Amino acid sequence: MIRYTFPALKCRAKIIRRYATSISIIRRYATSASLIESDDMHFLTIILLLIPWSIAFTQSPDNWIKLEPKDAGFSVMMPAKPIEQVSQNEKLTAHAYIAQLDTALYVANYGDYAASMKVSPDEELPAGRDSFNKNLKATLVNSRNISLGGVPGIEFTSETPGATIRSKIFVKDHRTFQIAAVVPKNVDHAKTVQTFLDSFEFPKISN
Repeated sequence: MIRYTFPALKCRAKIIRRYATSISIIRRYATSASLIESDDMHFLTIILLLIPWSIAFTQSPDNWIKLEPKDAGFSVMMPAKPIEQVSQNEKLTAHAYIAQLDTALYVANYGDYAASMKVSPDEELPAGRDSFNKNLKATLVNSRNISLGGVPGIEFTSETPGATIRSKIFVKDHRTFQIAAVVPKNVDHAKTVQTFLDSFEFPKISN
């Protein structure tokens, strides 16, 4: 049994808050309408505005959009025009960019920890993955360590009863990055999801 010291518990609490912006959005889409509480009118309104989950179809994006926020330190191709949501407190600032294609959701976000905090990729990456899944009530299917341009990361696939989630998380200094695709199980977005995940890049530094 793993015992966490008080500082470790505080670190894990910060990790959970780090992913709260994306989780609060993704949870609206990660389960089918039948699994959403009947008294949660906000969630129901979101679902009712979408094309019914019972309809299975495939759609490819007509025009990919390159998302490259100023000073964010990354770029990624989005299959539709994203909207931005910002969450901020005294210890953490997080930016989330959300695009919807059909009934699938594509999210890219980054967050900055305070400079005084010690951020360890070995701890942050699996903890971020696990907190993300726990808050979505998702089951981990597979996971592997990756790197991009020397930046450590983790790639994983998870499932809820209504959706499949594929995601990558990276940690670079005091900044964390995550991209995630949430796709209903009756929708085929395999090619779109792969293009989205493969397109994530850190800027190349010229000599």
